[in-house]
Amino acid sequence: MPELSHQPRNFPTQIEGWLAGVSHLRTFPHATFLQAILFSVLLFGCQRSEQTSTSTATDPTTSATTQSKHGPTGGPSGTPVVATRLRGATLSWIGNRKNRAAAFRWHFEDRTFALLADGPTLPADLIQLLTGTSGPRQRIDGEWQTTDGRHLKLKSTPATDNQNALQVTLSIETAGLLRVNMGDGRQYNLLRQKTGRR
Repeated sequence: MPELSHQPRNFPTQIEGWLAGVSHLRTFPHATFLQAILFSVLLFGCQRSEQTSTSTATDPTTSATTQSKHGPTGGPSGTPVVATRLRGATLSWIGNRKNRAAAFRWHFEDRTFALLADGPTLPADLIQLLTGTSGPRQRIDGEWQTTDGRHLKLKSTPATDNQNALQVTLSIETAGLLRVNMGDGRQYNLLRQKTGRR
């Protein structure tokens, strides 16, 4: 198998070499004109390709615009997680493993969230943090909002009429393009739900 080169290509030099290889076209009346057109088309196409790939890789604005059809992605670690990125998304703890008793996930809708256990109960620290109680729970529902993408306000719905709604604010930030860190001490994969959302 041939080895792949990781060196950047010098397209103008390659094109000039290719055009030199077809220099026999000069025997035709309009060969110089044809060469100029071919060179312009090929050069423009290569430069356009390089500009597109460079701007997508280095310009977060362009990247976000290009990928907005699939839902907003994250950015460099430590940047805010905007509300539009959370709406219609699932946060899956990176420690989740198939059939693991401690597995759980968050689902975010427009204004509400649901924290769901995939095992017998949610982690005790999350139950205490969000509800102020210590009893086992398989689900916690509530409302959420963020105004700056750095603070996530969560108001849980009481499980019984005897309890008061508890409101907490957790920090939240991106951890690369596909993950977020939350103030509960965990890192999550941020997954888009497969619905008709835009």
